[in-house]
Amino acid sequence: MSIYQFIVVAVFVFAGEFIIPEPVVELRADPDSCCVAPGREYEISGEPLWKLERENNGNQYSRHITFIFHLFVFLQIWNMVCSRKIHDELNIFEGIMTNWTFLVIWVIIVVLQFVIIAVAGRTFRISPYGLSGIQHALAIVVALSVFVINFLIKFIPDRFSVKLGEDSVFNTRENERLGITKKEGGETANDKGVL
Repeated sequence: MSIYQFIVVAVFVFAGEFIIPEPVVELRADPDSCCVAPGREYEISGEPLWKLERENNGNQYSRHITFIFHLFVFLQIWNMVCSRKIHDELNIFEGIMTNWTFLVIWVIIVVLQFVIIAVAGRTFRISPYGLSGIQHALAIVVALSVFVINFLIKFIPDRFSVKLGEDSVFNTRENERLGITKKEGGETANDKGVL
């Protein structure tokens, strides 16, 4: 999931000026363009990009990078929902309405994210103009793709993942897959003999 999220964020960082719509003409780099002004401080070559623009406009930050921040946070917000089930259960929404602690914290995070985008400006190094409705919607919809990736990841067998500690559910499933049963005295055996 982290690799996928890195790719999504990188695409919008380096190609956002061609993808992210900007309804306010004055906030575009080119009035004939349909998209945000590129908000990267420097070009890949090292030439100043937004740094010069920021110095000329009273140190204001761009909507481009504000969008990136919003997108990244919403990737995490939707991933919180996906991460509720860690043992390849397909229905990640099962029991969500009974976990009030999760729901309250999740709603607080979502509300605070919108408040930060709307009013936090210089404190969070984001645009004083916040984001337009279409920019909010684009960030949220693109971030929803984590549900699809999470669904696909559930079909990758756990034995192909790095094991960071004991996992009784994984151990039980692996023993069942290999036909391993426990014998008296702690020994294990499968259909072919003692292991």
